[in-house]
Amino acid sequence: MATSVSCDVNLPQLFLEGGLLLTEEAYVKLLEDNIPLDRVREYLSAHDASSGPLVTKDAYEDFFYPLTEPQEGHEEPPLPVPEAPCVSAKPRERPEPRTSVKVKHIPAKDVDPDIKILKDVSGKDDSEGSLDDFLSLFRDRYRKISRIFKEHADLRDFIPIKNAKTQELKSAVKIVGLVQEKSTTKNGNIILELEDMSGSIKVLVSTGKERLIERAKYIMRDEVIGIIGVLGDDIVFANDVQFPDISVGRPRNQAPCDINAIFTSDIHVGSNEFAEKSFLRFIKWLRLEMGSEKQQELAAKVKYVVVTGDVVDGIGIYPNQDKELTIKDIYQQYEETAKLFSYFPDWIEIIVSPGNHDATRSGNPQLPIPKQFAYGLYENSAVHMISNPSYFSLHDVRCLTYHGDSIFDFLSQIPGFEYTDCVAPMTEMLRKRHLAPLYGMGTQIIPEQHDFLCIEEPPDIFHTGHTHMYGSGTYRNITLINGGGWQAQTEYQKLRNITPDVGRVPIVNLQSHKMVVMNFGD
Repeated sequence: MATSVSCDVNLPQLFLEGGLLLTEEAYVKLLEDNIPLDRVREYLSAHDASSGPLVTKDAYEDFFYPLTEPQEGHEEPPLPVPEAPCVSAKPRERPEPRTSVKVKHIPAKDVDPDIKILKDVSGKDDSEGSLDDFLSLFRDRYRKISRIFKEHADLRDFIPIKNAKTQELKSAVKIVGLVQEKSTTKNGNIILELEDMSGSIKVLVSTGKERLIERAKYIMRDEVIGIIGVLGDDIVFANDVQFPDISVGRPRNQAPCDINAIFTSDIHVGSNEFAEKSFLRFIKWLRLEMGSEKQQELAAKVKYVVVTGDVVDGIGIYPNQDKELTIKDIYQQYEETAKLFSYFPDWIEIIVSPGNHDATRSGNPQLPIPKQFAYGLYENSAVHMISNPSYFSLHDVRCLTYHGDSIFDFLSQIPGFEYTDCVAPMTEMLRKRHLAPLYGMGTQIIPEQHDFLCIEEPPDIFHTGHTHMYGSGTYRNITLINGGGWQAQTEYQKLRNITPDVGRVPIVNLQSHKMVVMNFGD
């Protein structure tokens, strides 16, 4: 068993014998962390005399942190803060590593990028906001999701509502419709108004059917559902309520190569609460300038960093925002982001989609951040600018990214959902096969000719942001991730007693789908 440093060991003398001077801050930190004595001796033997005899707290942390290895599903301890000057360097000029690279091989260097955009809204800004646009949106939604019900064993033979209404009373009927209205009676019965291309009809979910009532609580207005029931007088008495959902046992795509992808969001460059030191730690780890051998092996496999919205804090997003900004010019915010991204290793591809704080239209779906605002990002050949949402593949692994504005719609509409659990709303999006079904409350929807918020093809990885709260899970072989963010607690969050998760980085292996979470926060 290794001997740890204690007060019995004369640390200042030990360092003096090695020709080094230990500062008081470094001395206190060394005692607090209870570093093994053999690690101290390792530091003394490895110290570069050219850096001077003074051992500061920062120099100590650069060598000794992190203290444990990454484990699947567990958090990492904080990593040391890199020196700030690298932020002010010119774009794409990468400083030389200050510490030795511990890995012998960098697998991500050997792999060519394989990014295929399967579905996004780039170049599709053709909405005029007319009544015809709204009709087209909802008709397209119905067509796409009703096709999914054709794959359901129980509902593949559903009929138009107009035809169902002509059946004899008490006949068994199957219909698929968009929920126009939802209400609850004094007795606890749930009344739905369903419509399709042919007409509309009421549906009653009786309080006497507890299983159905519980399921009906998850129904939101404007989503498409399936009903199996008995026909009454211009009403259907429901015996079953079905969502389009994800098929059970669907296979999951795997990359042929052993590489990693990082899913993060909500950087908020320009905010006075942007956790710059934590983000610089993250960059330093990606560059293999810090971390244990196993942590560097993890970084050496990172081929992709996916940033799902709110790259910058923006300008004029909320009242008096200028008082909470360190960079008050939107162009400079994106230029600073471009500088930070330029320090990423040249073998990493960066995929960037917008969020509600970015300089593009605020409604969903959002177009990619325009080049006129983010010229520096477009100039970097490793950066790929995509829309929100976007559906793409990385080495055949299908990824759905959505910033997540509608998460709060789900939290407000479905009983029992809590702000701290972002996975529950994400699961509901998959069950409903739609990212933001509710129109006219909360999330602003742009009425395009086609509904780009429908989840027509299930992904392998589903990533959101927006909440600044970390969460992960699995639903029917789909990995669900919300990576938290890089913005410390704001005044708005303080008023609502919200504590954001800062600097937590989910790393997914695209071959095995195993995930490791590292913590670069303070």
